[in-house]
Amino acid sequence: SATREVLSQFNALFDLAELNQNQTTLKIQSVQLKELIEEVCIQHHGAAQNKGLELRTRLLDATLETDPVLFSRLLGNIIGNAIKYSHSGGVLVALRRYHHPSRLQIKVWDTGLGIPADEHDLVFEAFYKSKAQNGTNDGFGLGLSIVAELARLLGFAVTLRSRVNRGTMVLIDLSPTKPSLRFKHQK
Repeated sequence: SATREVLSQFNALFDLAELNQNQTTLKIQSVQLKELIEEVCIQHHGAAQNKGLELRTRLLDATLETDPVLFSRLLGNIIGNAIKYSHSGGVLVALRRYHHPSRLQIKVWDTGLGIPADEHDLVFEAFYKSKAQNGTNDGFGLGLSIVAELARLLGFAVTLRSRVNRGTMVLIDLSPTKPSLRFKHQK
């Protein structure tokens, strides 16, 4: 277990270094979002179950032109954090339309520790760990900085809302107004 954690942290460092040096090549293809999100959730189901958390989804059918590997890493880091910092309750991953049928968002809600309002922007910086997460010594504070870099690379906007001891909602805006994104919604 300790070896896996050390390897995970080194992999996170290497990922961040690669992203910061712009050495990542995008491999854009048509992706079925519902299927991809379900696959990422399946990968995290065991971790949620081991903590007694419920991992649920509410997903629309939609297709997106993106890099599926990088998108999976982006979403996986968010879901992993949600599970890591929740001790009861659960995590909900939702793919929804907003304001217009062609605009989509992914929202990941958790019932975790939460983040103080004055730290909402700071948690996306490398090596930053929220003061609200006292007692959690694992990790280098890289998860959300990797999320921010992946989102930048893929052309997405990522924001969060959070309340201490109530939980966090991380939003990935898949807005088609960004030139690198194209959508094809299914009924």
